[in-house]
Amino acid sequence: MLGEGEGRVEAGKSGGGLTYGYDVVRTTRSDGTIEVGGRSVNAAEAAVVRRIFEAYEAGMPPRKIARMLNSEGIPGPRRRGWGASTIHGNAVRGTGILNNSLYVGKFVWKKLKYVKDPETGKRRSRVNKKSVIVEKDVPELRVITDELWNRVKVRQRKVSFTVTGAAKKPWDRRRPRYLLSGLVKCGSCGGGYVTISRTHLGCATARNKGLCSNHRAIAREALEATIIEALKTRLMTPDLFKEFCDEFIKEVNRGGANRSRRERDVCRFSHQQDGYQSRARAA
Repeated sequence: MLGEGEGRVEAGKSGGGLTYGYDVVRTTRSDGTIEVGGRSVNAAEAAVVRRIFEAYEAGMPPRKIARMLNSEGIPGPRRRGWGASTIHGNAVRGTGILNNSLYVGKFVWKKLKYVKDPETGKRRSRVNKKSVIVEKDVPELRVITDELWNRVKVRQRKVSFTVTGAAKKPWDRRRPRYLLSGLVKCGSCGGGYVTISRTHLGCATARNKGLCSNHRAIAREALEATIIEALKTRLMTPDLFKEFCDEFIKEVNRGGANRSRRERDVCRFSHQQDGYQSRARAA
């Protein structure tokens, strides 16, 4: 039996979510109910999609494409500014503008599954098996030619895991985590301060999107030393030390609650399995 989203895809409708370049179309059935999942090409956004594909195929990197679109005031998906990751996405998972097969007239449903990380509580995406994935041709929604799509795929394979012309393994590209990774914010726009060189941090919004005027960089080691020194000299005041202790206790209790929840889930599963085995033996 097909699920609701899968059934819509088989009928040539969207299984869910809105793709940049398309408008939502809702029609009323004879019984008065609303049929969802319809899509139509948004001409203005489709033109932007073609520009992105053509610029990338011509050799322009995603970061530069994003800055170009932002400088022209072109709204991105969800009316936000463009970022490099919005454009390049992940080729294996089919995310990002350059990897969305709807642009060549094909709905793809259930390519990803989502699992909850027991440690962080966040959802993580995983690629489904091919036997699970549902595909449906919708030529009326095509905005990119097969020739342009294929040329982009060729360039993606050429630059994949390559830095300054030297092929690298995926784990070599993974950036190391430092003391303040993910914690430093830009004072001008509130965006993250990220590694922009081996030794310095800078505003990601200014660097990747061109939407912030703060182009100042700071040495990572100097920032870490400043923070550590401030903690040594200021954290020991009674009021701040009490606040630190209170937050530390909350975090410890939160971790204990998560562990207890996981232990209860394991016990519940174990009891269920025991029940199944008992019924099987009785049968």
